[in-house]
Amino acid sequence: MPEAFRQILRMSYPSFSSLATTRSNGNYNHGTVVRRLTSSIRLNEEGPHSYRVHAKPLPGNSGVGLDRFLAAQRLDIQQRHEQLFNENSLEKIRQWNTLKDGYELSDNKGVAQKFIFEEELAAYKKLRYESKPAKLLEAVFKGITTYHQIHPSFGEKVFFEFPLENPHSEPINCTLEFDDTALRPVFDEEEWKFFKAVNKLTTPMERNMMRQTSDQIELYLQPRDIIFVPFVYDAFYFPSDHFNTYSTKVVFRRWDTKEPLSILDLHIHRRSFLLQHAVTFICETSGNWEKQLVLPPMTRDRRVFSCRCSDPSVRLTLRSATLQQIVGFTTYSGDTNDRKTFLLLMYSDHYQTRLMATWKVTILPFFNVDVRSIVGQTTRLHLLVHRRR
Repeated sequence: MPEAFRQILRMSYPSFSSLATTRSNGNYNHGTVVRRLTSSIRLNEEGPHSYRVHAKPLPGNSGVGLDRFLAAQRLDIQQRHEQLFNENSLEKIRQWNTLKDGYELSDNKGVAQKFIFEEELAAYKKLRYESKPAKLLEAVFKGITTYHQIHPSFGEKVFFEFPLENPHSEPINCTLEFDDTALRPVFDEEEWKFFKAVNKLTTPMERNMMRQTSDQIELYLQPRDIIFVPFVYDAFYFPSDHFNTYSTKVVFRRWDTKEPLSILDLHIHRRSFLLQHAVTFICETSGNWEKQLVLPPMTRDRRVFSCRCSDPSVRLTLRSATLQQIVGFTTYSGDTNDRKTFLLLMYSDHYQTRLMATWKVTILPFFNVDVRSIVGQTTRLHLLVHRRR
């Protein structure tokens, strides 16, 4: 083996001991763990076999927050950058590039050791260029994130409760942050009781658990306490710019430090709805259109308590007449080419949770022509027919 190659090996691996630990003299706050090549390492074995781990305590006590944790990681990255990119490390890499250019592949032992060293150096470079703060931050947020998925169809409401735990030994206030219009927390106690009865949940309820202000929603937690935060997802407001699957997040933060306490990762998978009836009405153009529709008997003789329409320009009314129920429509009809189609959703409760039927209603405006003529005489007039684009 050439003398230059032996020097490179001595600079990188002083000895082949299995495990060695060192500690700086007089300073017990820093530690270094070094693992070197062993005699059992074979050629082309996967993974880095030589690494160095620096360990130091975080500033302050053990109960530091996420901001102090990230500050310590940034300090560690700065120190690692100074160690890795100093002049001695760059000079070792230059010597290794010069050495490997003068050798060709053969079956001798020296070339095998050369390839082992090359694999170790490549793995070391890959590990060096990884984003260490990003990896640690991902692991921290993964530990406080809860994954939940729901499968609603259009017009349905899905109720669920999120268990929020206070891991601290002191009472805290936290804020609730989300940006999805289809998701909302349940503030009304009667509505919360109704959803728990429908879904057969026996979790405890707490009064005045949440308080809504003009700009945020606050929750109060006792020390080491777990509360169940109620949520309702309304698939009636499913975003039109998304496909049938998307995700949204709810973040619970401490009110004082803004530190994330818990994260809800909600995945929504929308199902196709079942259409029971399709109704078509014909009305005059450019005018107010009103229509009343008598509902037929529903399955199991259930009655309709509330209705919703997919078109916000249509006004709905529901009234009962003896044993029949009548739904009234009021909207504005456009030109002959303006066909209006909307969905009528009927529920068996006031909270619009149990969807009974989905109807498709179509309105076709027509142009009214008044003709005045004498009996027995032929009258000619011009009739303008609009072609649909």
